[in-house]
Amino acid sequence: MKKSRQLTYPPPVADGMKKFYENLDEIYSQVQKNLTAEAISPVDIGYPENPASADKPLLRPGELNLPGEEVEKVMLEITGEFLGFFSEEEKKFSDLEEFRDLLADDDFSAHELLINYLQDEIIPAEQPLEKNLFNQMMLFTIRPFFSWLAREGENSAKITDSWRESFCPICGAIPELARLTGERGERRLWCWVCSTEWQYNRFYCPHCGEEKADGQRYFTVEESAYRVDVCDSCDGYLKVIDEEKVSEKHHDSLSWMINDIGTQHLDRLARQEGYELGEK
Repeated sequence: MKKSRQLTYPPPVADGMKKFYENLDEIYSQVQKNLTAEAISPVDIGYPENPASADKPLLRPGELNLPGEEVEKVMLEITGEFLGFFSEEEKKFSDLEEFRDLLADDDFSAHELLINYLQDEIIPAEQPLEKNLFNQMMLFTIRPFFSWLAREGENSAKITDSWRESFCPICGAIPELARLTGERGERRLWCWVCSTEWQYNRFYCPHCGEEKADGQRYFTVEESAYRVDVCDSCDGYLKVIDEEKVSEKHHDSLSWMINDIGTQHLDRLARQEGYELGEK
């Protein structure tokens, strides 16, 4: 399959979208500084003590003990950023205002809301956001905590280096993006939730495990470093950066997030063809 559309590397990102993510990064940086300044250890909030290896993700929702005040602060600040981003979409803006008012209610716990979502994907009836927006709110809120745990947790790097499953070794999320390394041709997967990167067999579908010879294909973006791997067995897809096609001056400036948000039209193309990020 070949789709003809030129795409530069790094990809272009609209100013509004770029500013939105820059503001989120500032929020994340501050909460992670607070965790460090308050001498909170990864074990204190749910990272296993002295892990030597892992046969399943290290973070278990039922064992998390996230700092409630920080969770509530982050969720409120992210709601503010969403309000700015969706200021011209009346329904979403109105729902977000109502959600912000709910967060300000002393009888409502943002921390409990997040933990219930992580454990059982519970969406309480009293919250006003539609499902996709609510899911985004929860995932954006958990990112600074999970990425801090992935970075600061003992033996994270060692465990990640030996991990060969298709889901994230730290938080269990499915990969959002991948890259083919220029030096050895490895496929490395990237987790959007906690920013972990790990190696996975390039000849297998990361969603169902099917071998490429048995129903996997890809479509390319002409004159670009991007392609989309698709699997006809599970109808899953994954965006991929081919580093052999990345100019040398950009080799040391890989930004997973910029590459992800700058290639959203590839997500749309894949979905138009009937594929989904993950098994259907």
